[in-house]
This record gives sequence, structure tokens and C-alpha cells, in this order.
Amino acid sequence: MPKYLKLIFMCFLTIFVFTSVAFANTEAKSDTIDQENNSLLKPTIAVLYADNTANSKAPGKAKAKKFIMGSTIERFSSHYNIFLNDEHIETMNANGIQDLSTAERGDIIASFNDNPPDFIVIIDILPHQSYSFLLYSETTASLQLKIIDVSNNKYLYNGKLFYKSSAASWKGTYRELNKQIESQLLIHFPLD
Repeated sequence: MPKYLKLIFMCFLTIFVFTSVAFANTEAKSDTIDQENNSLLKPTIAVLYADNTANSKAPGKAKAKKFIMGSTIERFSSHYNIFLNDEHIETMNANGIQDLSTAERGDIIASFNDNPPDFIVIIDILPHQSYSFLLYSETTASLQLKIIDVSNNKYLYNGKLFYKSSAASWKGTYRELNKQIESQLLIHFPLD
């Protein structure tokens, strides 16, 4: 009798091990499929970034771009397919659109004719304005921010953001501008 019990126990143990491994593999595959489908369902946001500052005290434009856009893209990428579209700016420049802050909405949308995103965010850093008198100095940094809903062909936001400081470094100035950009983006692209 104990031989049969041992055999039955081994059969049940083998069945249990194989079914649990098969179930775990099925669950892992479904998680991968869910992640792939989730990225297809997320709205796409194309970010066009231009920096028109000519200040020699400012860092390199690539460093400033990374400082302003790095945390924003990281923060919104969990809910949206967000990407910087540098190559597209070069294409727009070749087509005669030189200044993003004065470009027409229809021209911007039409330039994405091959693969239009759901939304377009334009961040155009404008030249800083400085004022100094004796020991006092003040710098005003500004940017043009446009958020375009491509499917409805309308602006969700079109305005300038400012930051005025008498003692901020370039990092402090760009950090404050980044906060203002993110607050506007959160209004239109909530992170639920």
C-alpha cells in the first residue's frame, strides 16, 4: 500500500509543478502583451523645442534642453508616448518655417503629414532680457508655449511664460520655467 501512496503523491506533485510553471509563463506573456497594447493606446505627444538664447553666460543649448525637458519627458512618459522631434524642426526649417513662435497652426500640423501625433507641444525659448543698474541686476527669461490638439485642429494653450530673477543661476531660471511648463501640461494632460 505505501508504494501506491508514494506513486500517487509523486504524480500529484509532478502535475502541480507543471501547472504552476505553465500558469506563470502565461501570466508573464500576458503582462508583456498588456504593456505593448498599452503603449499603442497611449496618446502621442510630439515636442518641438527651439532655443533662441544668445547669452554667452548660458550653458550649451543641448545642456539647457536636457535640463528643461529631461524630467518633463520622464514624468509624462508613463501615461503618454512623448518624444522630442528634432529632425522635424529641421524639415520645417527647410520648408520655410523658421520661427516656431510665429508659425501658423495649420502649417505646423500640415508638416506632420506622414505620421501626425495626437498633440504637438512647442517650446520656444526666447532671448533673455537683462537689466542692470549699479549693483542691481535683473534677468527675465521667457518662452513661447503652444499646445496643439491635432485631431480638432485647435490650440489648447498658446501663450508666453516668464520668470524674473535678480539672483538666479541659469539652472534656477530653467528650473522655474520647467515648473511652469509642467503645470500647463498637467492641465491638459492629467497623470491619473
